[in-house]
Order: sequence, then structure tokens, then C-alpha cells
Amino acid sequence: MRKRLQKIGLKILLLIAAFGLGAFCKHGIYCSVQYDYNADMEIGWSNYMYNGLNEDTTGACSGEGLEIVRSFAGTDKNTRIQYEMEGIRKRIGDRGIWGTIRFWLRKQVMNFNDGTFSWYQEGYFQAWEYPLNIESSGKEPLRAFYWQDGSNYIWFTTISQGLWLFVLLGVITEAGMLLWTAVSTIRRPKYRTEENLSDRLCLSTVMIVTFIGMFLFVMLFEAILTYHIFIYRCYRILFL
Repeated sequence: MRKRLQKIGLKILLLIAAFGLGAFCKHGIYCSVQYDYNADMEIGWSNYMYNGLNEDTTGACSGEGLEIVRSFAGTDKNTRIQYEMEGIRKRIGDRGIWGTIRFWLRKQVMNFNDGTFSWYQEGYFQAWEYPLNIESSGKEPLRAFYWQDGSNYIWFTTISQGLWLFVLLGVITEAGMLLWTAVSTIRRPKYRTEENLSDRLCLSTVMIVTFIGMFLFVMLFEAILTYHIFIYRCYRILFL
């Protein structure tokens, strides 16, 4: 028990050190590029949640939140947060409890229905067309596969969607199997050891809680499908 507490304490210290190092690096980057950081222009969780309740975009990324920040430029950040909180309460109140639940369900369908992570949709307004003056036997097949007007683009979307469904089903199945194994072991104590039981329970609990957290994050806040790319990197670390 003592060794386990020491390991947990060491992990907590490493986590604190990582956050401290991140803050130090961020400050160093700001200084190196001579960036004048303005805390009053900082976009917080209330802005993303306000965006996440937008009916026109089903809570997807929009310029509405940025316009609010710009309109409150030069004022105290708390004034803007209060405005955003009032907007959140109004949008939830206008829909009602069941209307808000139905909205979140529609939003989750949108969040998890695209295995390409909004390829050629989110962020594409910042892209530009590359000149086709460089022909290569290796590049042309890739362009035909990845580019929206490519002859094999349908294969890219189909394969991506299939892999994405496989990942979602795999995550749910793996978490359920781990939990089932842990619970079954509890009911049959003669086939287990305390160490194996504890490890299985910890792993299954962490996986399930992590998935619930990711599910709630994209449900409550601004819906951007590219968030999944970073979220599932964290999930991959858990498997390691």
C-alpha cells in the first residue's frame, strides 16, 4: 500500500512539474515574439459554451464567440463573462430541459458521425490552392485519394468512416470487457489476486471516466470535430 501511494505521489509531482514547465515555456514564447498578452481578451469556457448552444450551427464552430470578444474589447473580462452567462441561461431557458437534451443529442450525432474529422470543412477557409505545376508519379495517386475533387476521394471517406466506427466500437467494447472481467473476478475470489483485481479496476475505471469526460466536453462546449484528434491521442496514451 505504501509503495502504491508513493507511485501516486510521484505521478502527481510529475504532473505539477509538467504544468509548471508548460507555463514557463508559454511565458518564454510570449517574450521571444514580443507578444503583449492581454488577459481581458482571453477566451474562457463560458464563451465556448455559449457557442456550443448556437442553434443555427448546432453548436459547431462559428464566429459568434469571437465577435463577442471583439465587441467587449477594452472592457473588463468579467463583464463579458457575465454577458455570456446570461446568453447561456437564455438559450437553455428558451429550449427548456427536454429541448436542450434533444439539442445535445443532435449535437452528439454531429460530433461522432464523421470519420474524416470534417476534412475540407473546418478550417478549410484558411487553406489555399496549391499550384499543380509539379507532377510526380507519387503525388498524383495521393491527390486522387485525399483531394475532394480526386477520382478516388470516395474511397478516402469510406475507409475513414469505417475506421472511425471501428475505433468507437472498440473503445466501448474494451472498456466494457475490462469492467466485466474486474467484476467477475470479484465474484470469484479464488481465481484472482488482489494486485490483478486492483489493476483491472483502475484501468477500466480510468477508461470509462475518460470517455465520459470526452463525451461531455464536446457536448457542452463548441463542437469542433478536430478536437477528436487530440482527445483520442490522450486515450491512446492510456492503452500504453
